[in-house]
Amino acid sequence: MLYGADGLAELYSSWQADIYESPIIWGLFLMFFFGIILLKNKFNQLAINANKVASRTSCINFSPTLMGLFYVIMLTLPVPSLLAFLSWRTPSVLPLQAGFSIGSLIYLILGLLRRMCKTDGFFEANNMVKSGRVKLLKKVIKPLFFILPLIVITSTSLTNINAELTQGRLFNILSLFIMAAAMHYILLPKKRIISGKNNPGFLSYLAYITFVIFPLALVIVSASGYYISMLTLQSQLIYTIRVILIILFVSALLKRWLLVSRRRALMSSNQNTITDPESTLTEQEKKQEIQETVSKVSVQSAKLIHVVATVILIFSLITIWSKTLPALSVLDDVKLWETSSPEPSTASKDSNNTMPLGVLSGSSESISDQSLNNTTYISLQDLLVTIIVSFLTYLAAVNIPSLLQITILNHLKLQHGTAFTITTSIRYIIIIVGIIWAFGSIGVSWSKIQWLAAAITLGIGFGLQEIFANFVAGLILLFERPIRIGDMITVGEINGKVSKIQMRATTILQLNNRELIVPNKEFITGQLVNWTLSDNFIRVDIPVGIAYGSDTELAKSIMLECANQNKRTLKDPAPDVIFNAFGASTLDLILRSHISSVDDFTPVQSELHFAINDAFGEAGIEIAYPQQDIHIRSINGAFPNEKTAVTD
Repeated sequence: MLYGADGLAELYSSWQADIYESPIIWGLFLMFFFGIILLKNKFNQLAINANKVASRTSCINFSPTLMGLFYVIMLTLPVPSLLAFLSWRTPSVLPLQAGFSIGSLIYLILGLLRRMCKTDGFFEANNMVKSGRVKLLKKVIKPLFFILPLIVITSTSLTNINAELTQGRLFNILSLFIMAAAMHYILLPKKRIISGKNNPGFLSYLAYITFVIFPLALVIVSASGYYISMLTLQSQLIYTIRVILIILFVSALLKRWLLVSRRRALMSSNQNTITDPESTLTEQEKKQEIQETVSKVSVQSAKLIHVVATVILIFSLITIWSKTLPALSVLDDVKLWETSSPEPSTASKDSNNTMPLGVLSGSSESISDQSLNNTTYISLQDLLVTIIVSFLTYLAAVNIPSLLQITILNHLKLQHGTAFTITTSIRYIIIIVGIIWAFGSIGVSWSKIQWLAAAITLGIGFGLQEIFANFVAGLILLFERPIRIGDMITVGEINGKVSKIQMRATTILQLNNRELIVPNKEFITGQLVNWTLSDNFIRVDIPVGIAYGSDTELAKSIMLECANQNKRTLKDPAPDVIFNAFGASTLDLILRSHISSVDDFTPVQSELHFAINDAFGEAGIEIAYPQQDIHIRSINGAFPNEKTAVTD
């Protein structure tokens, strides 16, 4: 038996022989092992100090995070390193060798999580995990650290002795129940540990179903007699959890690095702006501009990290589970529904080649009917493939265009809106290919949905022509690009920026921050003004009416001076004043100045109005208002004079 006298004696004999053969290796490990134990208190204090420095909002260096991580690893290493070393020096024929190996890995993972989840520990100090989530993880990991590794070591060792041993199966089933209970406590959707939003998202439910239901399903598989298959699936589940933890931890480290880099960039830029005497912007404007730039870079970098992590996770999962996919062929025997195929199947073609001569001389009509109406069955495996393809299509449509834009398109000198056109086109292509692939897996081909296409065409003719027209107009907007994301346009009497171009409608963000939804057809069949189609340069016209008899040259020079002193107006092309007309009551002048961004239109208009009004007041130039002369042709009675009116 595993823990009998004979087994322990054999294990002791193997270690004793290895010590005599490799005393230096054992000596170096023992020095390392006891050295870590002796330095435990010092490492603990250094870890506390590093976490204190990292937790400060003024921390602009990544080194405290790295040092804190190093000290946590050193504090966790004793037990995992001991088990790993014993596994290395134990012959593979002994059952405990595999138990020591997997036990060291589990102790390492749980030990690191246990120390990082301490109050004011690594996670909280580096803002990598929110405090509520840390407390939740702490409650689960602490009992797991003392229970789960021992059960796994025992079950693995017993399985290596004999896979048919009931004790090994019981310990393995117990470990699966513990894993499912822990995942249930952590991943329960209402606790929002994944989404972090008010309502749990799709990923919350997917993670809960996968990591809670799957271990319980393995228990059923083991109880059904497929113990070896269960062990294979269990190992792949453990690999999956390990990969997910590594990706999450590395992503959190990179986001922490982005945070301290952002702080350092803001501090450095603020110091540079204070010492820059040539800048024409105010100190507040400089700080705001710097913060917007750094925030934009940080958001793009964080999005890149998220997309890359998702892509790596997908390929990792495909690699881990690719060996198991052929085993799912057993699901092909579970038939769900039948479907007919107009093409002869391979089996019928092969059977025709080996068909007896007497059959060939029979009725060719029956053979033709069999070849034209082959009945195929859609199995549970086909349905599972459809679900997987649909999920992968969703992930690809969400992440691949964003990854392409961040890594490639943002670094190319493309015209305004071209990147959006490329990414949207790629997203549509991915969705179309994914839909065709997914429906093809369950036997839904074009030949099967021709009637549906005919019905849709009929519906378009009666009531869906507007939806279809808007969809086609959306494609025209996407490729012809009369309007683009970020353009300032005028539709009717509405001014605003284009914020979204979707399949049916376009969203315009008005200047009052309200969103206007306009059907795409309006932009193709109607008229609109695009202020920024060719370039961002915009002319601001300020009409001013001065009283007759005023000095027009003085008024012109004052208006030009106001335009030149404004920080937002461009010096090239230079501002100009036009004498537009002799009005009914005013001399109509127009100040024309140019700006480089549509965002400055309203501020420049307001600033010039204030400046011209103040300057004309100081110069004594009257800004006239409409005047009318009244000619009295007749009046009944005597017209009262001034004295009479006052007396009365």
